[in-house]
Amino acid sequence: MTEIDLIQRIKNLPSEIKLIIFKYYEDVTKYRMIKSLTGYSGPIWSLAVLPDGTLASGSDDTIKIWDLKTGHCLNTLSGHTHWVYSLAVLLDGALASGGGDETIKLWDVKSGKCIKTLKGHTSYINSLAVLTDGTLVSGSTDKTIKIWDLKTGNCINTLEGHTDWIRSLAVLHDGTLASGSLDSTINLWNTNWKIFSTN
Repeated sequence: MTEIDLIQRIKNLPSEIKLIIFKYYEDVTKYRMIKSLTGYSGPIWSLAVLPDGTLASGSDDTIKIWDLKTGHCLNTLSGHTHWVYSLAVLLDGALASGGGDETIKLWDVKSGKCIKTLKGHTSYINSLAVLTDGTLVSGSTDKTIKIWDLKTGNCINTLEGHTDWIRSLAVLHDGTLASGSLDSTINLWNTNWKIFSTN
């Protein structure tokens, strides 16, 4: 799907997009909607649960923080200049966001301020993950994965192995990093950042 195709599909979406929260009822196969959060006019690309139980959502060029009990938006974080495609909660409780503006921003959620901007990708940042040691990892449409030193804001490694956009990242229990791509492969990376398995 091209960006033009994606934009056309988004234009065809309802004018008001909702965040819908479901809660299981009686057993895990029966869910009922308990709340619908509104406040966006475009698609919601990413969600993350913060340590205090609030919900962060990424949509246009903003991030909204939601009180799930009341359904109210507590704060709107502004700083990106393109859609916010990915969110991740860091070990210290800060929030990381990756956008179509090719940047990753680190946020102090309480103050709503951006505390650092990480630059290095050359296209959209589609996915973020936090390794077991707290290191931040990002996957991009530029077909690379970057490893970030959060203290300095510098990229300390760039992983290459995919031949198309990287859409998803996950950290396994043993610390292995998994990456999924539009090239129809899942790559598994060891701590030396070498591919040891591909599917």
